[in-house]
Parts: sequence; C-alpha cells; structure tokens
Amino acid sequence: MVTGRQKTAMSLAGILILIAAAPGCSVLRNEHSTMPVVAPVAEQTPARAHVVVELRTGQQKPEYLRAPLNDTMLVQTALKESGALNRFHSMNVTIVRKLADGHKVRLPVHFNPKKRRVTDATNFALHPDDVIEVVEDTSTLWDRMIDSALEPLGPVTRDYRRS
Repeated sequence: MVTGRQKTAMSLAGILILIAAAPGCSVLRNEHSTMPVVAPVAEQTPARAHVVVELRTGQQKPEYLRAPLNDTMLVQTALKESGALNRFHSMNVTIVRKLADGHKVRLPVHFNPKKRRVTDATNFALHPDDVIEVVEDTSTLWDRMIDSALEPLGPVTRDYRRS
C-alpha cells in the first residue's frame, strides 16, 4: 500500500524527470514560428513619450494634464503623477488608445472611490500618446442603482457618440 508521503515523493520525482527531459527554450527559437516578433517596451517607448490626462467637469472646457511615460507606467500611476486623483472624489476613467491603423479604441477603467484606486483588473499598462479621460462622476446612489438595474439592456442608457 502506498502512503501519502510516498505519493508526494513520487509526484516530485515525476516533476523533476519532466523538467530534466523538457526541451527547454529550444521551442522558443523555432525559425518557422508564425508568432509576430514584438520588441520589448523599452525599445518601443520614445525618449520623450508622455500620457495626456483629460479632466472634465460637467459642461466646462476640458483641462489637459501631462505625465511623463516610463516603461512600466500603469493607469493608477499616471492619475497620481498628473494630480487627477486629487481633483474628484468619484470619477469615470477611460483610456483612448490610437491603433496602428489609425482607429481609436476606448478601454473602460474601473475606479473605486472608497479606496481611491483603479481596480487591478483594469489598471492597464500605458502606451505612448494614450489619452486618459477622467470625467467627474456626480451620480447619486439612486442613479447608480438605476444604472445597475438597466445595465443588462446595454447601450440604451449610455452615450457612445464620442469617438
């Protein structure tokens, strides 16, 4: 009869054999690979790259802030360094990113006003010339309850005219 300790020892031995027999990194050097080669972020980032933070309050003109972009900058860091976190208690944040083909894509970012942080799932890495739109959220508890109830209906309650 095999005991629990023997099973663990056999499992570890099996893992070690697989690691020793694995082809290593030779799989990554396949000359016939169809995967595109992407340069590391440090090589892609221009010397004076920046991120623009666009602040909007109601119907007033937007205010533009710039934050220097480093190789590993995330949305939370850009909001902090630009001073946007100190402007509004609650905010709606969106990243507008220009693609290589010229189209723009909007990435919604979830901001937790109680923790004053962007959620980890949407704390995206920033690219050169990204625009972070920060709009003051003046909704009340009732507004948020109605929005969450109508959310399954989709874009009926949202304004998608902006590009």
